[in-house]
Amino acid sequence: MDLKKQRIEMAVTGLMLGLASYLQYIAYHTKARSNVQGMQSMTFPKIILYLMMFLCAVTLIRGMITYRKLKKEMTSAPSPSQKGQATKIIVTILLIVAYAAMWNVIGFFVSTLIFFFVESMLLDTSFSWKKAALLSILYAIVVYAVFGLCFNVSFPEPILDMILN
Repeated sequence: MDLKKQRIEMAVTGLMLGLASYLQYIAYHTKARSNVQGMQSMTFPKIILYLMMFLCAVTLIRGMITYRKLKKEMTSAPSPSQKGQATKIIVTILLIVAYAAMWNVIGFFVSTLIFFFVESMLLDTSFSWKKAALLSILYAIVVYAVFGLCFNVSFPEPILDMILN
């Protein structure tokens, strides 16, 4: 990554951090309009925004460290890891669109397994397919457990619904 791209990434991350902070401010100053199973309507957004702020801060700090390293190195030749980045970005965007579209077709759990497996194989070619499959299963279970069981978020599961009905 060159210095210009790194600066843009840091600027976007800073904007995201600012936006999350502003939304957090709004969440704290907005009256809760409903209360479901002991959770007020603004509790879930507050949790998500805290997580977003934390991740943005970590990304911003890492970006600053990377920027300093890049500034010291100042190499003009692209590294082998930069070749094909545009293709990976386009494929990732297409995978995200397909992932979202497949929720209502094959369900959240199966589409998450497939998406995370393909994406991990795409982004890190050193992954064995067994490791990618294991991580995909663990990731899908954790996301389903946290959001489905802890926060009572219902996910589209048409295949499971078809089997159970």
